[in-house]
Amino acid sequence: MKPKLMLFAIVATILSGCGGGGTASESIPGGTPSESIPPQTTTRLIQHGDYWEYEISGTVVYNDNRSYALRGTVTSSAAQVSFDGETVLKITDIVELRTNSNEVSTTVEQWYRQKPDRSIVLLARRTDGGPIKRVLSTENFVPGTWQVGLSQDGETLFDNNTRETFSWTVVGSQRLSVPAGRFSAWKVLQEGYDDDIDELYKYTEFYSPEIGAYISLTGTSETPESTTTLTFRLTRYSLSP
Repeated sequence: MKPKLMLFAIVATILSGCGGGGTASESIPGGTPSESIPPQTTTRLIQHGDYWEYEISGTVVYNDNRSYALRGTVTSSAAQVSFDGETVLKITDIVELRTNSNEVSTTVEQWYRQKPDRSIVLLARRTDGGPIKRVLSTENFVPGTWQVGLSQDGETLFDNNTRETFSWTVVGSQRLSVPAGRFSAWKVLQEGYDDDIDELYKYTEFYSPEIGAYISLTGTSETPESTTTLTFRLTRYSLSP
């Protein structure tokens, strides 16, 4: 379901000059697959003012065997804006990370259209105030309706001649606890490749359509320079009425 709200790739990129690939963890602390409270099946209509905050933990290992523990936060906020003459959603992600020896941060802006069926499509992306990369061809980033067995293989082509390929499958649902509370979420396995940063990634995500965001994400990213393993967990959120 391609949330790659780019956070996984972004964090790997600002840590090591790249991002992506590996084997995602299947174990989420506090998860109870046997609980029979199913997740909502329809994705929330994202509203101006919606806000989500995550804690990040993980490690980055370079090819020369240097390794660093890392911790940090991601804050994501939604706004309704005009883009290319259309009223759309803009999600701004602010990533702040600490390693053993330094602190790094970045800001990523992404413009989306949420269609009448509530699926979400990426329109453009910009990092740290740089040039806007417009999407020429894309698949849904987030489906409008959820069920076990839902899957998609696709690619996103940008106007700078770069592309991202991806494959995701909804394999089940689970109740799990994170710092923000306890949620019923859909379990999604995803893998892909971003040729702009030469990143191969693979991760497991738990997505809550009720709040329009993922609850937990764990996976690994591989680039020519390094391997990064990351976990994101929702710490707090606020939804506009």
